[in-house]
Amino acid sequence: MYFLFNTKEKSRLKGGPLVGQIIDNMVNKSTTTDPKDLRRKIYVYSAHDTTLAAFLSALGIYNGVQPPLASCVGVEMWKEENGKYTVNIWFRNDTTKAPYPLKIETCNMSCPLDEFIKITKDIVPEDIKKDCGVTSSVGINSISIIILVSIVIGLLVITIFALAGIVICRCRRNPTKDGHVRLPTDDTSA
Repeated sequence: MYFLFNTKEKSRLKGGPLVGQIIDNMVNKSTTTDPKDLRRKIYVYSAHDTTLAAFLSALGIYNGVQPPLASCVGVEMWKEENGKYTVNIWFRNDTTKAPYPLKIETCNMSCPLDEFIKITKDIVPEDIKKDCGVTSSVGINSISIIILVSIVIGLLVITIFALAGIVICRCRRNPTKDGHVRLPTDDTSA
């Protein structure tokens, strides 16, 4: 799995969007005054092992080992007594043990939110489509429709000719109307 995220660019493109979503959630939570948003205490994402590895790799804390089945990464934002927010990250891959705290290289275990945002600003793609080289939105253009319709019509014509050929061959093999062959009769009654 290491080769999926062995460069900074791969890690940024594969794990960066999730990092960005989590940062957006934390910033919104830390700045909101909307009572509805203030009640929200947790965001939960379900993901595959490759998504966990991409996320950890983007943060620079991936150890290169495939996360086991049912692994969990937690990103917690805490409001400290001084009113500042901090971010803690942990990893859990065994229900019989406590989660392992993870430390981003240039920050403390309880990383101040502002510092966390600064550290991760190069990880989060601003325009993922542009960064991935997508030139237009995924969709069907007129050339694609013409090609698709041509293929369908061609297959339909081939199918009709094949069925007609099968019917003609069967009719030539069975000259009687109902497809049965008459058996000769022994006419000895005369």
